[in-house]
Amino acid sequence: MGEWKYLPSTSIPTSFNQAIMLPEVKIWIQFVCTQIVPTLNVSNVNTFRAIILYAILQNKEGIPHEGNTTNLNYQRAKEEAPTNTR
Repeated sequence: MGEWKYLPSTSIPTSFNQAIMLPEVKIWIQFVCTQIVPTLNVSNVNTFRAIILYAILQNKEGIPHEGNTTNLNYQRAKEEAPTNTR
């Protein structure tokens, strides 16, 4: 039920059931499956949707990546800001 399904005779994952996800993650996968990669079957999450979901959750946690300079710029500004000594 809550495990990855694999291509026969390989270790290549193809999908897993969303029953193993936390509620917040289920909300995100619902968004991905209705807005980004439309599908009617949201109970089985394929590898492509899992990668999109992973990227969304990593960015939500504030982990910067090359395409996201907002967090990096904020950190630089915070480090370069003068501190009050009074």
